[in-house]
Amino acid sequence: MDKTIEIKKCTLADIFDISKEDFDRRTRKAPVIEARRFLIYFLVNEMNFKFSDVPKEIKSITNHATVMHHFYKMMEWMDVKAEESTKIKYMNFKNLMLE
Repeated sequence: MDKTIEIKKCTLADIFDISKEDFDRRTRKAPVIEARRFLIYFLVNEMNFKFSDVPKEIKSITNHATVMHHFYKMMEWMDVKAEESTKIKYMNFKNLMLE
């Protein structure tokens, strides 16, 4: 499982033009936060991770409450028409990962 998550981190790093190591660093840079949010949403939604399991894979996330916050924020983005670009970006990432 560890290698598949590394592949997802690398893919998102390319999409958001960040480094793979940024996932495990504490930072408030918008592209890093958005990439983490995509990863969290994918892990919970597509790979059936529990909220409490995600911090084991993303070192900058320290507890399940943070995971829940990002997951529900991403759910909100996926529902709102104003965030159409986010939906498209996430669906492209999801399709890449599920091929």
